[in-house]
Amino acid sequence: MRRLAVATISCSLLLAGASLAVAAAVPWGGDDSGTIPSDTPKGPITKCEDGVGKQVAKFVGAILKCHASRVGGKLTDETGEDTCEGAAKTKFLATKTVGCTACTNLATIAAGVEALVDGNNNVVYCDAGTAFGGDDTGNIPTDAPKGPVTKCENAVGKGVSKLVGAIIKCHASRAVGKLVNEAAEETCEGAALTKFGTTKTVGCPACINIASIGAFVESAVDGANSLTYCEPAPAAFTKLSFTTTLGSTSCGGPSFSGFVAPVAPFSGEVDNSSNTKIGDLGKGCLYVGGGSAGTPANQIPDQAQSLFDLGTPSGGNVPLVAHAGAQGSCTKGAGPGKHCIGGAGGPIACTADSDCGGTAGSCALDANCTFGPPLPITGALPVCVINAIQTDASGTATPATGASTVDIPLSSRVYLTANATSPCPTCISGHCNAAWKDGSGNPSPNSGAACSPTGSQGTSLACGVPLGDYQGALAVDLNPLSTGPASLTNAGGIFCTSQTHAGAFHLTAGTTIKETGSPAGDITDGNPHASVLASVFCIPASLSAAINAVGDLPGPGATALGGNAQLLP
Repeated sequence: MRRLAVATISCSLLLAGASLAVAAAVPWGGDDSGTIPSDTPKGPITKCEDGVGKQVAKFVGAILKCHASRVGGKLTDETGEDTCEGAAKTKFLATKTVGCTACTNLATIAAGVEALVDGNNNVVYCDAGTAFGGDDTGNIPTDAPKGPVTKCENAVGKGVSKLVGAIIKCHASRAVGKLVNEAAEETCEGAALTKFGTTKTVGCPACINIASIGAFVESAVDGANSLTYCEPAPAAFTKLSFTTTLGSTSCGGPSFSGFVAPVAPFSGEVDNSSNTKIGDLGKGCLYVGGGSAGTPANQIPDQAQSLFDLGTPSGGNVPLVAHAGAQGSCTKGAGPGKHCIGGAGGPIACTADSDCGGTAGSCALDANCTFGPPLPITGALPVCVINAIQTDASGTATPATGASTVDIPLSSRVYLTANATSPCPTCISGHCNAAWKDGSGNPSPNSGAACSPTGSQGTSLACGVPLGDYQGALAVDLNPLSTGPASLTNAGGIFCTSQTHAGAFHLTAGTTIKETGSPAGDITDGNPHASVLASVFCIPASLSAAINAVGDLPGPGATALGGNAQLLP
């Protein structure tokens, strides 16, 4: 029984980690390539990429100046011009890149910029004449070095240099938030184009078209924006994953002789009517039952993963939708098919309990998804619990803070195996332990089959339990299971309907049960983030009088699960 509560909690915790916000570089949008840095407006990536952009503008200007020097005769041939451009490149390659991401590659940027400017030199030097040669398009004017065509085309080249710098400055303003959107950036670039449009063209040949040159330059700079603003955009996140981790190494809790204190870290407490703490609750532990409970607290299984699909965001919240997938990590409800989960026969198809030997609840909806692996519960009555998700799990997460609330309806299927050492069959060396037997000497129906263990407890869904040990199923609905505080209070210590003995977890004076959750924070980077999901709830009676007596059920339950929440593509 306690195991089943554990499984329930495990599922819910997954949700708790569901902080779905994505804080990462976002595509620039519009006609610009590249991404707006994730740490805008003043983070190290933003500062570095803006600095690189500024140096790109200077590098473009330096190359254009080399072209002008070639036309003006200061550089007499292609070799001299290449030397000039090489010096400009060397200076650019000395640009500081502290704070940039790994994608910033000055050599790649330099090669791209040089190829773009040299390959489109004919946009400015378009008149007939002697070909520049080498890797440069365009012609040296026939009236070089000081004729009107030469002077005019050099002036246009100088104007192009200023236009490139102005557009790159608009990009930098967008990166730091001075320009809040694409429309504002286009206005900035439009002003730069207007200013470029006033460039004097007296003496220019007919091939010079300022409007066409301006449009080309804007398109080229916008298209090459990703060379500078290169931080990768995030993959589209579609799922939230939560994987449990171990908390307290000794959960303590009730026994027939009294309450045994757990070992830190703690996540909650039980208080008396004077609001005085009378017992700590260990993190990652499951506590079960009323004032006469004798079931010890147990660790929540570690390394159990649960997955939810992300719904459509609204007002900062993201719906969590049941995920269809592998049985051990999905969150969809059971059915529509039915099989025997108890009785003397195998797991045959059924329509009624009579098909399975008559035990109440033994003909059940097929468990499409479970929360975690089979859960061993130690104590006076060792049981193995398989937590089937009865109906689709659901919830809501707030991406920016990592806060979440979920609802996971479970059918916790309880098997009284009476194996005190190992209440559930274990997976050893990739196979279901052939030596495992229940208290009556029955092996697992999957004895020797291939399996994969989950976490430190080593159980596996591939290693089933003898169906004859079935003791019924508990309907446990953790709703809500939250990253905030959770509590139940009753002045008489009767927390749940039909609870027989006052108190909680063998603490007969208990009138308040408290657990404390913790949101994951911003998990938009796609990395795992620690979270705690808390719930204080009620557990109904089972079909077994013995289990009810040991666990003092109906009665309260409490847990605070630790784990790692992570957004996945």
